[in-house]
Amino acid sequence: MADDALILALSEIDPPVAYAGEREQWTVRLAGLDLPAGGRVKLQLSGGRGNDADWEPPQVENPAGDAYVSARASNGVTLSLGVTTWDPDRESAVEITVAGLGLPPDEVLTVVLGDRSGGGGGIQPQTFSQRCKPLFVLVDRGNGQWIKAANPPVLEVRGGPPDTIRLIVPSTLRADEHFDGLIRIEDTYGNLANYYEGHLQLASEGGRLKLPSPVTLSEADGCLYQVRDLHLREPADGFRLRVREPNQGKRVRSNPVCVLDDDYPYNLYWGVLHGHTNHSDGIGTPEEYFAYARDVSRLDFGALGDHDHTWETSDEMWRHSQEVTARFNEPNRFVTLLGYEWAKWRRNGDGDRCVYYLDDNQPMYRSDDGHYPRPWNLFAALHEAHQGRALVIPHHTANKGNFCDFSRHDPLHERLIEIYSVWGSSECSVHDGNPFPTRPPNLPEGGEVPNVPLDAGEEPVGFVQRALSLGWRVGFTAGGDDHHGHPGDPVRTGPEPFRYRDGLLGLWASDLTREAIWEALWHRRTVAATGARIILGWALSGYFMGSEVPVDPGDALVMQREIVVDAYAEERILAIEILRNNEVVHRTRTTSDQAVVHWADEDPLDLIALRPDASRAAFVFYYVRLLQADGEMAWASPIWLELRE
Repeated sequence: MADDALILALSEIDPPVAYAGEREQWTVRLAGLDLPAGGRVKLQLSGGRGNDADWEPPQVENPAGDAYVSARASNGVTLSLGVTTWDPDRESAVEITVAGLGLPPDEVLTVVLGDRSGGGGGIQPQTFSQRCKPLFVLVDRGNGQWIKAANPPVLEVRGGPPDTIRLIVPSTLRADEHFDGLIRIEDTYGNLANYYEGHLQLASEGGRLKLPSPVTLSEADGCLYQVRDLHLREPADGFRLRVREPNQGKRVRSNPVCVLDDDYPYNLYWGVLHGHTNHSDGIGTPEEYFAYARDVSRLDFGALGDHDHTWETSDEMWRHSQEVTARFNEPNRFVTLLGYEWAKWRRNGDGDRCVYYLDDNQPMYRSDDGHYPRPWNLFAALHEAHQGRALVIPHHTANKGNFCDFSRHDPLHERLIEIYSVWGSSECSVHDGNPFPTRPPNLPEGGEVPNVPLDAGEEPVGFVQRALSLGWRVGFTAGGDDHHGHPGDPVRTGPEPFRYRDGLLGLWASDLTREAIWEALWHRRTVAATGARIILGWALSGYFMGSEVPVDPGDALVMQREIVVDAYAEERILAIEILRNNEVVHRTRTTSDQAVVHWADEDPLDLIALRPDASRAAFVFYYVRLLQADGEMAWASPIWLELRE
């Protein structure tokens, strides 16, 4: 048998199903290993690219304890067990060494994960669902070289028992509009639950709606229920739906809805532009990624963000991503953009930058040496072939893993910057009040709180506030960088206290088409949120967020600027803050979940303007952020005032 083509004669796991976060015992049987004396086999629960997971670390010392792992060979050969846990590749694996006569290919190795025979409680699997979770098998036949089996045992990790109800509706509507809603039944970790049967009662807060009653869910619904053709009649400015579960008395509210005037030019749409699949280091296929975003998370738009390296995403994979992206683009239902992550990982300030196209079937400009290894190479290629039809969004700019030092900038295509993702917020330092400090690299997915300072992941030169002070005209996005096949849902990833959920990107766009979504991105009409669907819009003296406004010396804006903020939050609003040149200049506190803020800035522009570069005009910028009482946040893109002399 060739060393690079290990096919196991037997590869099975019993039971074949796991429930997210629910302790269990699993028996793995392997044959065809063909191990000599001193040979090793490794059963990998997590670790390596595309295999992140927060399984409980196994142990082989205490049979009476949780997560105990045992093993036996059908020929009775002596086995020695050890554990590799949370190494730099975040690996969690059981390593078994064979003694005596070894383990011929026709003998069976049986490994019991979470062995309960000594009194232990089993082992806890990962807390996120996964349709096909491989338990990778690697073999060392005595030469120190690990060979990966092509057919490892596979678990289906399902959601656990029902715990939470989530109700998702459009964020903006018009009077007398018909719309659909989605009811999700989730487990305690935010996955779709494994089952639910029962009756739910719908009602409305504000507005007048025609609602079905009751809603009946059965096992066939799969914990997802489409509430069709709801009709909005005579509404107030905003409203919500409520759902009540009679058996347990649970009551939940939908995300807020803002009812807009018929002539208002925009709607608010939600999406995720950055996530990974098995084309790089993520889980699941591109088809599964888009289907989850559209059908389970009920997003309006999305894009893939697989890495550009040849050794990760081959040309064939890129062609597949192009085809899937084009196929899933469906106007007025779900819009897709073609995208990838330019990611050199030099840790020299180049950063990771996500590239997106307006058009299908566009090239991947790889960051590999010999291709487009530095930002200016990428920018030159986009200017030559895609001017105005490509966008570049720097990703987790303040993360030490691969920060952006803002020394290179393409103002034409870099019109947006990621302020939040599952890595946390890059807005500013934790010492300046950032409640989502950037996650340090190379930490495990879960487990105990790591012994690192809260600022251990920060690279200060990469804070978004620094880019703004340098004169970058960039709106805000919130990305996923989801690697678990759950774009847009509330599953939190990472270790405590850096355990964050996907960000959501809100766009104020004219309609749900690719062209309109692109136009909203280009003009920076964006809301970045930490996962809550917070409606946030603001204007300065009639200019909507994202605007660049030239100001002549005699302009009224020199002496006074009127700012109006409209907000509808999922929970009580703790504060709405207006920032000018990165400083909070106005803060409104409220006990409500919606608010309108009016504030006038009467400081003369020439006294507060920034001029970081003598060759450029002085400028002032403002942006808005909102803090909910439950800790969720949203940021609305800046407006820039440029002083003309």
